[in-house]
Amino acid sequence: MDPARIEACGGMSPASAAAIAGVPAAGVKFEANRPYETLLMCVYTAAKGDTLVSFSLASEPSVAAQEQALVTERQNVGLAKRSIEGVTGTQDRKPASFEIPDLGDEAFWASVNNSLVMRVGNVRVQVIVPNEVEKQKQVARLVAAGLR
Repeated sequence: MDPARIEACGGMSPASAAAIAGVPAAGVKFEANRPYETLLMCVYTAAKGDTLVSFSLASEPSVAAQEQALVTERQNVGLAKRSIEGVTGTQDRKPASFEIPDLGDEAFWASVNNSLVMRVGNVRVQVIVPNEVEKQKQVARLVAAGLR
């Protein structure tokens, strides 16, 4: 994966973020930061400070390592759902996650935190905001195209 494409947040522009959020592009700001060497946070905010789009890009040294990271993440989502049900004493009929076909190399949506997780090569993309799955898919498609 080209590191420059990762650093550019997969090419997601403030105008694209505004279009997905359904707001005017004027005043939309973009910020990227690296809390860790292998993790880049990409955040797009409206002029008033509301977060419009937020996602992370996490890289692994190889595709195989990233594939294993997604296996582990799927397992953790299932564990988190069961833990929540145990604490609350309720049983949620929704699955802990569901696969999303034709998005990146593989993708799934996690119900426990309302996020979309996608793999593109050795990069894992997690879309957090917006929290509607269809809008998350729009973000993921743009980022996947920009990473390739």
